[in-house]
Amino acid sequence: MIFVRLFTGFLLQVLPFVLLTFYPYYNCLRFSKRHSLLLTLWIIFGLATIFSGCGCCLQQIFPPDHTLFQAVNVVFLLCLLPCLFWYLYLVREIWQKKLFVFSFSLTCGLFITSINNAICTIWTTSNDYDGLPYRGWEIVSLAVLTALILPCFLFILARYYCPVESLLTAKECTYLSGIPLILFLLLAAGLSFIEYDYLYNPMSLFLFFVLFVLLLVIYIIFFKMIHLSYEKLQSHYQTVQTQHLLSIQDEQYQHIQTNIENSRRMRHDLRHHMVTLQGFLQHGRVQQAEKYLEQYLYSAQQFEMLELCRNPVVNMVVGYYQTVAVQKDILFDVCIQIPEKLSISDVDLSVILGNLLENAIYAAASGDPSERFIQFHMFCSGQMLAITVDNSFYEDVKKRDGQYISNKPNHTGLGLNNIHMIADKYEGGVEFTHDLHVFHSSVMLAI
Repeated sequence: MIFVRLFTGFLLQVLPFVLLTFYPYYNCLRFSKRHSLLLTLWIIFGLATIFSGCGCCLQQIFPPDHTLFQAVNVVFLLCLLPCLFWYLYLVREIWQKKLFVFSFSLTCGLFITSINNAICTIWTTSNDYDGLPYRGWEIVSLAVLTALILPCFLFILARYYCPVESLLTAKECTYLSGIPLILFLLLAAGLSFIEYDYLYNPMSLFLFFVLFVLLLVIYIIFFKMIHLSYEKLQSHYQTVQTQHLLSIQDEQYQHIQTNIENSRRMRHDLRHHMVTLQGFLQHGRVQQAEKYLEQYLYSAQQFEMLELCRNPVVNMVVGYYQTVAVQKDILFDVCIQIPEKLSISDVDLSVILGNLLENAIYAAASGDPSERFIQFHMFCSGQMLAITVDNSFYEDVKKRDGQYISNKPNHTGLGLNNIHMIADKYEGGVEFTHDLHVFHSSVMLAI
């Protein structure tokens, strides 16, 4: 009976909060979701069995007083360590973020447990106390409190943490995880080494509740400030991108005007070129005529307006960066097969294309001129728009928090973050890889 009591109580106290830790990262698991869930359940059931067995053994060793309660709590804390190690292994994310979520969930679980213990202490007489947790009605009250309070913690993670999770650095998460860890250790020490009468008197319970609420408020304010700061930076960046698009349009307009003027001048001089060619041919100077015609065609080609595709925005942006690449002696290979109209906004298209090509040109320009290249491909496959950029690079690849970052001076990371956000907006994805001296960028967008 005692074994079943301890087993049920352990599952009820641990399982909901271990599963809570997976909520922010259920798409970043090392295995499939089903496989990960089954393995996690097996581990928790195994730990529950070990905890229950140890509790039965400790009951035979210690008297039914607070000493037994302390010993059982120590075993409980030790059983949480395998849960932590399994979580750190299973989730593909930097350990600082995982540690914060795990410590936050532990603190939430301990908060509910402490409230339940306080209620049970008030309702329990000394004759009913046997030194072991999870008496029948205590399990019921714990289940009710978990059902009532756990959704609040889930809401905090979903509403305030998940939207800014990708923006948090490893250092920030390290500091954040320290707060709930310290609180957890203090509460755990209180549960283990302080008598019920001192821990759960009205004043202690009130102070504990205020402390925990204050902690949650601090978290909410912190996450909200990060979110607002990012929105401000995002708005500024969108403005900069729009201005950049307008500048590209202005440069393209000036380029078109120049080409029109040059074409008009070449048409005006066409009669003179024909007379010169006629003179070469009349005198049998065929090679000179061919050479002259070749030079003329080359000059005329410089003023041609190449149409890369029928979409005006893509044609303008890619054409602009193609010109920049040629000026930097970068071989620019373009293949675009898209319809004239896309369901993606012009600003979003320009942000993605501008960031990808600007980073590619910067990376390729650092190498030997004979080895510089950019391969740009853009095509539709079913209901998806695919954009791929392969470019040469010769500088060291930099990463932060497992993500690629630009080598450009004064780098803020907003460019790559915007690509990810736009991809998420259109239910797509982004992938960056590299091998040897070639960097690969791939963006998929639903259309």
